[in-house]
Amino acid sequence: MAWVVLHDRGAGVTELSLQYFRRNVHRLGRVFEVNIDRDRAFSMEIRGTRGVMLLSGCNCGYGGEGPHGSVEVLRLLGVEGVENDVFHNRHVKLDLRNRRV
Repeated sequence: MAWVVLHDRGAGVTELSLQYFRRNVHRLGRVFEVNIDRDRAFSMEIRGTRGVMLLSGCNCGYGGEGPHGSVEVLRLLGVEGVENDVFHNRHVKLDLRNRRV
């Protein structure tokens, strides 16, 4: 199977990014890394064994809708307890290689 680069339409709308994630996460294979950076247009990057997904409506660094979307994506990936990091940091990097997700 070919390695894929997936991205939402870049509108920055959290609900659209969540819908896109739910529809396409299976195409990534095993997810091993997540980067969130509030200073990028596609602020959430999810790396898997078969590709990468870029989301524009999930970000970090404050307590608003975008960071809550990031927490939801992480919850769907099986990652819990990172709310404080997501809400209080401009950049979050999660290495999931040693986590069971």
